Amino acid sequence: MILKDQIPLDEVVSTYQTALERLPSHRARRRRSIVAMVVTCPILIALLIDEPLQYRLVVAGVFAVTIGLLYPWYYRSAVQRNLRRHLVEVNGSEGPFDVNYKIDSERIEVEQSETALLFSWTKLVECNEGENAIDLAFEKGGFVRIAHRAFETDEQRRAFLSLVNSSQTN
Repeated sequence: MILKDQIPLDEVVSTYQTALERLPSHRARRRRSIVAMVVTCPILIALLIDEPLQYRLVVAGVFAVTIGLLYPWYYRSAVQRNLRRHLVEVNGSEGPFDVNYKIDSERIEVEQSETALLFSWTKLVECNEGENAIDLAFEKGGFVRIAHRAFETDEQRRAFLSLVNSSQTN
């Protein structure tokens, strides 16, 4: 089975971000970053304010809570901006990007520009069908997202899912 798709930049960024968020190293980096911000900024504020100790502690506490609530959103949007910038730089355009999927009983090959990635079905750890796409997660961080629009028919999509499910049970 061969599938072809043209993927807009926003979807590529979303796919990369989903793949990153699945990695323990990325989650650990995000946690460390959040903890560093929640601890460091309020301490600096408490040290720099020339007010009584109780006032400084209250202000530091308010800042800690505010940073704890807002920083995860900021971190996620910063990652999106950096991914977008990187993808445009590497690909030389803002897309859409032509992607080909070659699927057989042993593996899936994802080809974009001059790059091809091969993923063996034996290394598949998770398959999730969402509203607009099918996400395939493989061992060691491999990740493939196939938009439903890449399938010519619903029957072709069901045949693909059947192939994936049979490979998971073997």
